[in-house]
Amino acid sequence: KDAKKIINLVINNNIQFIYYFCSPKILNKPNKSQIRTYHKIFEIVPSFLVKELSKREKINFFYPSTIFINKKNRYENDIYSEIKLHSENKLLKVKSENKNFNLYMPRLPRINTKQNLNILNIKYPSLIEVLNKDVKIQKLFLFRKWNGENTI
Repeated sequence: KDAKKIINLVINNNIQFIYYFCSPKILNKPNKSQIRTYHKIFEIVPSFLVKELSKREKINFFYPSTIFINKKNRYENDIYSEIKLHSENKLLKVKSENKNFNLYMPRLPRINTKQNLNILNIKYPSLIEVLNKDVKIQKLFLFRKWNGENTI
């Protein structure tokens, strides 16, 4: 609710790695209020955080998305995907303007979360199960390598 508190927490505790996993329930047909919430959570807050923090500190920002925001995998009028892609572009711009900011935006497979809409009762793996099976994603989460293939 207050991004400035997050900034102070990061600075005061010398936090260098931020894993941004914030998400409301993603709906197929969100109303105007829900769309405003998507903008705030996926675009406004992360953009504000990285702009402010990258001025002061070396920051490593992990901003994952689902593989389903790629155009070939999503519905034609998917608001979530449009907002998420727009936000990624804004974050890439911040990265291009600041050497203190490392950004990684992986496309994760569908995983089981509290936000899943799952009327077909499909059993998706947990994030831990995905990490246990995929060494490449494991390394990215651990930030062992912040150059070459693991940075954008």
